[in-house]
Amino acid sequence: MTLILKYLTEEQLMEWSGSLRSHAQLILDKLREYLAYSSSSLLQRLIEGGRKIHQQRPLLQEQLATILQSTVEA
Repeated sequence: MTLILKYLTEEQLMEWSGSLRSHAQLILDKLREYLAYSSSSLLQRLIEGGRKIHQQRPLLQEQLATILQSTVEA
């Protein structure tokens, strides 16, 4: 990602970021409709979910290491 950003002009970067925001908004809208959440409720749930994953990252990494180690040893 850093390499891509290095070669973009500021104008290209602004167009690119605007396009990503538009697509992200469309995805969120479809997801909100599918799950029958209000916009703010869905956004809050996504933020909370992201925080939970971040807080659980060390545990998840440990579990993954254990699984990979047992797979390699088998």
